[in-house]
Amino acid sequence: MTSDIISKIMDFESGEMKETGQIVDFFQELGDSGMIFNLQGHYHRLFNQLADAGLVKIGSDHPDRIISELEA
Repeated sequence: MTSDIISKIMDFESGEMKETGQIVDFFQELGDSGMIFNLQGHYHRLFNQLADAGLVKIGSDHPDRIISELEA
């Protein structure tokens, strides 16, 4: 994990990441990097909610992963 993504996770967890655009970009980055698969179920559920709303894309960089892996 890079220090940048750790910093973003800490900002999200602490509530410092407040702008919707920031949160959407953060979750897209987690999805694109595949890191979403290594995080707690809360992240998976929120990612799925954002995907259902059309705000993030699922599997754009990881077609070998399936959406069921995100459902926790």
